[in-house]
Amino acid sequence: LYFSLPYRLKLPPESIIILNSLLLLGSIGLAYYTMQRVEPEKRWLRWLRLAAISIAHFAFFWSSSWNSLSDLPATIFALAGMQFILLARLKDRWWCYWAIGLSFGISLSLRAFFLYPALLAVVVLLALSIGNWRCLLRKCPALVILLPIVFQYGLTYQRTQLFGFIYPPSEVAARKVHFQSTDAGYDTSMSGAMYHTAKECFRNSRNFKDALDRRDISALSCILARRQAFYFGSYTFGGKIYLSTPAERHDSLLYLVASSLVMIVAFARLGLRHRRPESLLVGFFIVMVWGQSMVIRPEARYLYIVMVWMWSDALSAMVTFAGSGWLMQRWRNWRNQPADPKQAASPTA
Repeated sequence: LYFSLPYRLKLPPESIIILNSLLLLGSIGLAYYTMQRVEPEKRWLRWLRLAAISIAHFAFFWSSSWNSLSDLPATIFALAGMQFILLARLKDRWWCYWAIGLSFGISLSLRAFFLYPALLAVVVLLALSIGNWRCLLRKCPALVILLPIVFQYGLTYQRTQLFGFIYPPSEVAARKVHFQSTDAGYDTSMSGAMYHTAKECFRNSRNFKDALDRRDISALSCILARRQAFYFGSYTFGGKIYLSTPAERHDSLLYLVASSLVMIVAFARLGLRHRRPESLLVGFFIVMVWGQSMVIRPEARYLYIVMVWMWSDALSAMVTFAGSGWLMQRWRNWRNQPADPKQAASPTA
């Protein structure tokens, strides 16, 4: 439905780029608005925060916005669902929960990858209010997420006489591809997929599923570490999607360390600073997306939502820290400190 909009509006196919750009700008605006409401910033620091959020969005979404791939719209709507969860802390209204369910529902409709994380997030959101019936009723509009799911199940059954979110034989084939994989990641190209194999991890087992069945801890630890390095420690220049050669993906230990630290900071801010159920629910959703992306054959675009979220949060935190005056005060104290300790201890000094 999304990619048919240019034709329905009698616009050239290339206008999908404009639609993607509008979604990208809308995501930046919503993220900025949410962060300003949750953690207000003053005056000129607001512009630095907006710049930080924009940098994170454009770094990972710029190349996707020029392609007719479902990754960008699906990820942006999933990000919107996360932002509305945070806004629910301040705007405990039915429309906010409706927006959560609608955003997640559109996201999983565009890409089935978000089905289980989004659905579980809404279930947990409702479960947090069990015992408080008024609050639970206000959150019930989030169940709008069920409409696209039921619609999809109905269409699948109508066309195939089989019950499933997608055509069950296709789902079985996809599971074999993912769980019988020995790959640390893969990239797309105009001629097909480019696989980054990790067969050396499987010395006592054949693939990921076999390692699970055999409880081959060594193989599982190896392949998960390799996939983590693929997601957080490799990149393509400009976020290029369709590669010409595998060499266009670059491995970087520095980027791996930086990304891992940024993720730790982002999770710490959710768990220690905000101290609210809504913030922890966002962290729960991120963990589900992250965990799901680790057990299937990795593609860098699976974790765009995690990367954009954590870099936006970390860069915004740096802006807040730099503008707090703490660094400037420490610098002034150091500049005014006497060079002679005896002079500092004397009454006249």
